[in-house]
Order: sequence, then C-alpha cells, then structure tokens
Amino acid sequence: MALASQDLMKKIFGLGLFQSSVLWFFIGLGKVAGAVPPILSSQAVSYSNPLPHVLMLTAIVVGIATLSLGFALVIRIQNAAQLCINS
Repeated sequence: MALASQDLMKKIFGLGLFQSSVLWFFIGLGKVAGAVPPILSSQAVSYSNPLPHVLMLTAIVVGIATLSLGFALVIRIQNAAQLCINS
C-alpha cells in the first residue's frame, strides 16, 4: 500500500521495512540448531557459520546509508517543490 502512495517518505519507509524483514529472514536461515559460535572448543560438535551474519551486517550498514540518502533526497525534492509553488 505504501508503494502505491504518492508520498515519497512512505515509499522509502516501506522499502526500509521490507529490507529489514529480508535481513531478519536471512539471519534466521544462518542459525544452525545446536551449533556454537566458531570458537575452538573440545566439546563442540558443530559450529555455526559466521559468514551469513557478517554479510547481513554489511547489508544493514549499506541499507542505512541508502535509506538516509533517500530521505535526504526526498527532503531536497520537497523543498524544491515548495520553492516552485511559492514562486
């Protein structure tokens, strides 16, 4: 519903919400039941792979940067539109 709206802030917020849900999905897939963090131990039977979690942390950082750039652009667009209307 947010993507059908004309409000740009709602669109960017909706995309951010969708991105977070995808990230949570992939973080959940990376967890192995009964596995321990990859710290050498004599009692560990299976280790959990840290690569999916590291990739999702990178995706979170890139997503935050992209969302903040998108919000900044929306603010600039709205300010420019307000100037055109007032002129």
